Amino acid sequence: MTLKQYDVARLLRTLPEHGPAEGAVGTIVTVYEAPGAFEVEFADQDGVTIALVALSEEDIERTQAR
Repeated sequence: MTLKQYDVARLLRTLPEHGPAEGAVGTIVTVYEAPGAFEVEFADQDGVTIALVALSEEDIERTQAR
């Protein structure tokens, strides 16, 4: 399954240096030219960004909308 911009993705590992824990849900905001590389935004209930992190395809999986 190909991930694309604006897909909702679930984090498969905790990112202690950035805040989001395994299972956190974010939105893919950028798909990089390098295969399997994405910028994912994680936000709180109010839409305030918690973290904006570059991740690999091994770190996330596509999921249903929040």
